[in-house]
Amino acid sequence: MPTKVQAITFEVEDQLYGIETCLLQEIIPILKIKPIAKGPAFMVGVINLRGKVIPIVDLRKLLGAQSGRYTFDTRIVVGCIGPRTVGFIVDGIREVREFMKDQISSPVIDAPGTQLIENVVTLDSGEMIQLIALNHVMDKEELEQLALAQGDTQS
Repeated sequence: MPTKVQAITFEVEDQLYGIETCLLQEIIPILKIKPIAKGPAFMVGVINLRGKVIPIVDLRKLLGAQSGRYTFDTRIVVGCIGPRTVGFIVDGIREVREFMKDQISSPVIDAPGTQLIENVVTLDSGEMIQLIALNHVMDKEELEQLALAQGDTQS
């Protein structure tokens, strides 16, 4: 078992989150997003990334926050949920950080809507980073909606 975990840290509505780098493919600037008619509420639309249609999800909505305006710092974090490549809009990237296993603990709250927070990292400064579990970001029904919406764009 590794003693360190590497994660990309980013902000969503002034809260600090992270995703382990091994779960990500890339980070890109915000691109023109094509809306999908009758797409799921959490899905902003799709982008064409080097010839591949990628669904884009507003991470703010999944975290229970209001959708915000895109700024110069807004980024799309591209990762995989099962077999599906998905882009998540975040307010801004902070940095890639390494955490020691002893800095990581389970989330304190186990309530509906908190299942996508896998762990919490407490830094020496007292700042906390919530690590997102990509495999829990969407449930089975939402993944099916995503597949249907993405399939609609390819026909």
